[in-house]
Amino acid sequence: MALSKYHIEAKSFWEPFYIDNTKYILDHLNVHEITYKGNKDNFTFVVTYSLHCFAKDDDIQSIDTKYSDGKETRQISLERYEASKYLRSIIENFGNKNQKFYETDKEKFFTIQMINNLSNETQPYKICFCTFKENRLLRMHITTAFFDITNRIYNQARYSIFKIAMDATKRPKNRALPIEARKK
Repeated sequence: MALSKYHIEAKSFWEPFYIDNTKYILDHLNVHEITYKGNKDNFTFVVTYSLHCFAKDDDIQSIDTKYSDGKETRQISLERYEASKYLRSIIENFGNKNQKFYETDKEKFFTIQMINNLSNETQPYKICFCTFKENRLLRMHITTAFFDITNRIYNQARYSIFKIAMDATKRPKNRALPIEARKK
């Protein structure tokens, strides 16, 4: 395994898993940088992903194969795994001026309409994340991503990625990592 060029407290490289001698690659969830170019400022995030992006216990799409990230072990969800292949390209488009993010006391999240490869239906895909500074790096940790079939209507405030990035840069130094980034 390659050494991470970032000194961060997150899983940087994901090993593949196997089901019936078929190899499932997780390279698309390896650590990477994304730069959002604004009118005045550019913001570069180091992006990491949680096990929850492709695994969930006791889900109808979960299988008996388990995966561990060193902190927890969960069942692989084939639905989440297939959808996770699109996460990087979705996140790269967060800088689009029309993209707005919801924020509650517990999470920041974004939803898009996306085709679920297993059901072939268009459903809302919810991506939850936290942003923070770690060792002078602006960080984005994707805590979970899943098809949200609850048809919930969100009335929370909506923000651009640039507002979220600006808020993250203003946080005090030596502040502990968000709990969402430590537990997932």
